Amino acid sequence: MRKRLLPALMPLIAVLIFTLQQTPASAAAPAASARYQSVSGNTVVFVVDVGSPAPSSLILQHIHPAQRKLVSSSPRADKIYNARGVCKWLIKNSRSGTYPFSLTFDGPVSGNDISLILRYRHPSTKTFKEITVRP
Repeated sequence: MRKRLLPALMPLIAVLIFTLQQTPASAAAPAASARYQSVSGNTVVFVVDVGSPAPSSLILQHIHPAQRKLVSSSPRADKIYNARGVCKWLIKNSRSGTYPFSLTFDGPVSGNDISLILRYRHPSTKTFKEITVRP
């Protein structure tokens, strides 16, 4: 029985090996990621790292305590909803590299009370990705 089974499975094994070799490694790797650099007093700093090839656009949503008002951000946030504790950025035509962000609030914020959501369409696989980051 083994003598018949092995020759029958050989074409399937060859197809599997060929398929794995043809799958680009970049398809599995994230095209973008985010991380907090610091949360100190009323200032929050985070960075977004964009790989190559870069997604065509990135959507960032930062969540903070509703009782804290966002006083300033660099780069300037596209939308600010202080009553809900949300600010958003849309980065069109993103390029590979590092994007730093700095936020200043009207009072101290805790790392336990903030988070960042990064959304994009992967340039290779065309799948929609959503990543939540906490300090």
